[in-house]
Amino acid sequence: MGEVIRQSPESLNQLSELLAKRKMETEGIIKDAHLAQNEAAKQSEYSATFLRRLRTFFEL
Repeated sequence: MGEVIRQSPESLNQLSELLAKRKMETEGIIKDAHLAQNEAAKQSEYSATFLRRLRTFFEL
């Protein structure tokens, strides 16, 4: 997986966005979010967190 990410760094961004969306779905944030802005802010926060963790894990 590390080699794939090194060859295609944009896949890391896509993976972090997907993980953030799944976490929001699991937590029920998407269903309960009253404001689209709140939802977008949470997804952005989660995505950044996953991206940072993935870069650390794959030593990028």
